[in-house]
Amino acid sequence: MLSQHGWKTAAFTGGGNVCSDLGFDQGFHEFDDEPTNGVSGNDGPWFDAQHVAAWIEAHKAEPFFLFVHTWIPHNPYLPPEPWNSAFDPDYNGKIVSSRAEYDARPDADDPHLPSRVMLEFDRKDPAEVAHIRALYDGDVRYADESVGKLLAALESSGVQDDTIVVLVSDHGEQFLEHDNFLHPSELWRELVHVPLIVRLPSRESRTIETPARLIDVLPTILDLVDVPVPAEAQGRSLLPAVAGTYEELPIISEIVTRWRFDGTSRSVSRMIRSIRLAQWTYIVRTIGPSQSEELYDRSTDPGETQNLAPKRKEHLATLQRFREIARKHEEACAELAARFAGAQAQISDETLKEIGKLGYVK
Repeated sequence: MLSQHGWKTAAFTGGGNVCSDLGFDQGFHEFDDEPTNGVSGNDGPWFDAQHVAAWIEAHKAEPFFLFVHTWIPHNPYLPPEPWNSAFDPDYNGKIVSSRAEYDARPDADDPHLPSRVMLEFDRKDPAEVAHIRALYDGDVRYADESVGKLLAALESSGVQDDTIVVLVSDHGEQFLEHDNFLHPSELWRELVHVPLIVRLPSRESRTIETPARLIDVLPTILDLVDVPVPAEAQGRSLLPAVAGTYEELPIISEIVTRWRFDGTSRSVSRMIRSIRLAQWTYIVRTIGPSQSEELYDRSTDPGETQNLAPKRKEHLATLQRFREIARKHEEACAELAARFAGAQAQISDETLKEIGKLGYVK
């Protein structure tokens, strides 16, 4: 969209499922998706920021859109020194805490190791759990340092005060909330409540508590640069929120997974949908033909641990409201799916391997 309006566009990603095979290169003049071996993103193509800095310097005289993606905070949590020991310097246990330790394992080539290696500890041992948290904190700190390098590149090229910066994430992590680790196929608050940071030139900073959706980022950016928002865009601009006139909409998240049993044609589909509106979280789970509902009041239960759905009479009106929201969403999704019926990505074996290392293909 921006390239069609005279903007120079480039993307530097860590590969995996953010790759050209899956269509992410559409509209970019330059697209670099060098794989990162599925390990923390610390060998991505832009990681010393020199490549990105050079691109910014070369295109600073023209409008540009730059998309930079990294797997840094993704499991396994293997930040480089000093961040791998910064938050738990006295640890002396068995948890893999560096890339060197990871590469030295005899099963280092196992595509499932990135997820498994982070679960090889005693979750009942507070010291082990604390170290996993410390490694993740180190990864986040390393990511922060890397973002700082990108901001420094904007400053050194003299375009810092003319550039909109948007920082987003696709999901969070679990550290024994709901008795789980990493980011399993769930939609709890700790997994879907992620930062959205927007830096606007010549604007004072502020915090807006109204929840937003990732699908709102695209129309917001287009609104900021006066490019028409396509009619098919699912989100809406967040600029009214800055003026205090933003109407809260349902925040809908979904997960769809399928299992196929070897030796038979039998398969089972599993879908989880969460809807957040006001203080409520509504979750509906569909596994094969069975379905269950959950309802949480985050004003009194921010951790989403007390399911109120069994008290149907007391909360019937709220449940019916969310069921209607879900029904309308399903209709909209069906209409969208019909428009793209028959479209299919051609995924290379190399891409499948990289996605598998990240835990997205079983």
